[in-house]
Amino acid sequence: MEETMIEEDLIEKIQNLDTRVRFVGVIDNEGQLVKGGMLEGVDALEPTKKDENKLYLKWFLIQAMTEEWNSFLGEKILLYTRHQEVDMYGIPLRNSRILLVSAKYGKGSPFLGDRLLEIVKQSDL
Repeated sequence: MEETMIEEDLIEKIQNLDTRVRFVGVIDNEGQLVKGGMLEGVDALEPTKKDENKLYLKWFLIQAMTEEWNSFLGEKILLYTRHQEVDMYGIPLRNSRILLVSAKYGKGSPFLGDRLLEIVKQSDL
């Protein structure tokens, strides 16, 4: 299966993973959203498209800035942040892209990271 179709399949699987998932996207090595986006019927929390684009770029930069740690911590497999409104997961893909997922946060919300990693592993990206 070609890479584009694999990414689309991956996005669809994660969109259906949990009802809390709000956003699933793939960011390229320039910090641009190339696939995916907000789930249908879900409004973005960022006030403008410009703010949304800054968010993608910042996730790319965070991933890039932590690459140097790989030599002594091992390969990075997931970056995670919890905010009052959402949990955000960034998973580096082998094609130099980043899978970015946001899910609604609620007290006691389970961590989705391990389930996301398993889906990515199965996709072979």
